[in-house]
Amino acid sequence: MKKILKIKQFLMRVHCALGVLLGNKQNFTLGY
Repeated sequence: MKKILKIKQFLMRVHCALGVLLGNKQNFTLGY
C-alpha cells in the first residue's frame, strides 16, 4: 500500500512539474 501512495505522489509531482514547464496553470485546477 505504501508503494502505491509513493507512486501516486510521484505522478502528482511530475504532473505539477510539467504544468510549470508548460506554463499552463490550468493543470493545477484539474484536481489530478
